[in-house]
Amino acid sequence: MKKILFILIITVMSAAVAVAQNKNKNNNDNRRDVIYLQSGSTVKGQVIDKKADGTVRVRTGDGHIYQFEGKEVQRIEKEETKTHNPSQQQQNDTPPPPIGGNRNRNRHNPNRAISQQNQYQSRQSDRHQTYKNKQKDKSPITFASEGYRWFVEAGFLPGVTCSDGYDEEFTSRILGATTHGYQMSEYTFLGGGIGVQYMLHRKEVAVMPYIDFRYDFYAELNSPFLNARAGGYIHNGGSGGFFNACVGYHFSRVSLTAGYELAPYKYLTTSAKSFYEDTKYYSSFLIKVSMDWGGR
Repeated sequence: MKKILFILIITVMSAAVAVAQNKNKNNNDNRRDVIYLQSGSTVKGQVIDKKADGTVRVRTGDGHIYQFEGKEVQRIEKEETKTHNPSQQQQNDTPPPPIGGNRNRNRHNPNRAISQQNQYQSRQSDRHQTYKNKQKDKSPITFASEGYRWFVEAGFLPGVTCSDGYDEEFTSRILGATTHGYQMSEYTFLGGGIGVQYMLHRKEVAVMPYIDFRYDFYAELNSPFLNARAGGYIHNGGSGGFFNACVGYHFSRVSLTAGYELAPYKYLTTSAKSFYEDTKYYSSFLIKVSMDWGGR
């Protein structure tokens, strides 16, 4: 008798545990996950995986599995399901169609609705990135607002005309120089340098210290500019000064310049009985090509 009673008690307890588990399972089945997306849409189903970075995978009521990155998910909540109306549940599981979509066509196909919405968001992102790239390409490459800048140049002064009040001579000169200074703004440069000129007719070399000013009309790599330079000559026969003004155009790092230079030379002429100072005024057109670095 006791043995029968013991078996009966065990059977009743097992049945109670099974009923409780079944009830708990039914309660869980009546709750589903609702994923709220940043786009404003919602996806309803069961979250089957969630990563540390917020990426989630969800299985919808029709068995499809979708994955959303953490940046796409706004929040996840639980809600009670209404199992007595399957058609209503399927309709609730369907996310809203994308902008411009056909609500009736996608009403009973959540897979198509979500796919179209993701495609729309992807196209929008691509358009935005393409616009940013185009705007970046349109932005001009400019000089820095300030900074160290330097030049190396070579030039030619064809047909120098010299007049000292008594006679005239016709000669040419070649020029080499380097300029170093400071780009004060996107448009203005001020510096100094030293150059060497060789007078072909007189076979004479002159050293030229100078100051240099440059103004670019546009703060871009390709721009016209004005250049003014003033300094002095130191040569074997004496000394003198010079001034030139030029216009030019720089193509990226290379500049072409044309202008005019005026240079009074002073010579000391000696003889057996006396010596005297002689001044010659050289004037000529000036053509230069240069390259520059820095300040961009």
